[in-house]
Amino acid sequence: MPMQKLMVLIVIGLSGCAGSGREASPSPGIWAAAERPPRDLAIEVTVFDSVGEQSPSLGGSARFVIEPDGQLRAEIGDGVSLDHLPPRTRLLSDAQMVDVYHRLVRSGLDGGLDGSPLPSRDIPETIRPRVVISVVAHDARSEAMYDPTSNPAVVRLVGRLRSLARLRD
Repeated sequence: MPMQKLMVLIVIGLSGCAGSGREASPSPGIWAAAERPPRDLAIEVTVFDSVGEQSPSLGGSARFVIEPDGQLRAEIGDGVSLDHLPPRTRLLSDAQMVDVYHRLVRSGLDGGLDGSPLPSRDIPETIRPRVVISVVAHDARSEAMYDPTSNPAVVRLVGRLRSLARLRD
């Protein structure tokens, strides 16, 4: 058998073996366009509204954490921080998890699109209003800071999370 044909067969054989049993690495935006949320999906949305007053669009400072099992944790008030885990509020249904997931993906908030990547978790208190969104899926983490005054998708996401935290559909 000529050497070139042998090399082609080896490459074809190796590429077939490489695809079996392994998922491709996630593309930018963490999940591409999957219909269902990944099993390890975790979302943190922290709203830092103006101190002592609340903007009508954000409704005040708040922190929302959605755990992979659908548990929603929520807290409101000027004392929210990125390092504090809020108390449990409710367990989200599968439909509610899919809704939040699709809002993230369709708006590009799942990968930090149109956001400013965070160099560290120590953000000056003077940058307000701001919304920090962290998403974990497929062993990858995306974290970005958004200016809600220039990104209506962030405001809509915060509104939906507020609605879910108040136990309303």
